[in-house]
Amino acid sequence: MTAPRDHSLAVGGLTFHYVTWGPESAPPLVLLHGLTSHARSWDALGRELCQSRRVIALDQRGHGDSDRAPDGDYRVATMAGDVAGFVDAIGLERFELLGLSMGGRVGIAYAGAHAARIERFCIVDVGPEIHLPGLERIRQMMAGSPERLGSEEEAIELMRRANPRAAEAGLRERARNAVRPLPGGGVEWKYDKALRDMMRQGGRRDTIDLWSRSAGSPLRRCSSAGPTATCCPSTWPSG
Repeated sequence: MTAPRDHSLAVGGLTFHYVTWGPESAPPLVLLHGLTSHARSWDALGRELCQSRRVIALDQRGHGDSDRAPDGDYRVATMAGDVAGFVDAIGLERFELLGLSMGGRVGIAYAGAHAARIERFCIVDVGPEIHLPGLERIRQMMAGSPERLGSEEEAIELMRRANPRAAEAGLRERARNAVRPLPGGGVEWKYDKALRDMMRQGGRRDTIDLWSRSAGSPLRRCSSAGPTATCCPSTWPSG
């Protein structure tokens, strides 16, 4: 099994953690995770693709082992700015980009402004518009999530409820990297409490227009979302 390599660097006053697989000389692929996730959620994909690519998974601000935003700024445009600073800092000229859910929206914003840097661009489970019933399901899940969990097993159970089709081994791997121990026992989520509080107060209020930004990106096709998709409307055009 190919283990990821850990790295960290400073961008815009925050320290970002990221992991890589594959040879430095291989074509680079940057991975952006979803709203409640982290870079290590890509472990299985990283292991699968590392023979042909330099796979780079970023812990976005407020997630995983990267710094939290001290001002609570988790707007898409701000996070796309983080990506711009990150890829410059590690010396990427052109690269493939894959974003899941929140990461897909960040990717659209980045690729729309930096199309010449993108070799290929793929988004998963999201589009320029968010599927409102899916967003409400996520809002309820995050708003109802406890701040202190008794154990990693409790975190696994909560994640299993949110994603009952997930393979058990992958679920446990993601949960292990989603929490950190607390003094006196128990664990807490690594992703910023400010994001859960945002959902408790009614949800994200980011009014960015990603349709206009996506016009400049190399993304040209998205297959229709299936019935279990969370944030991508099934009516989003396929061409």
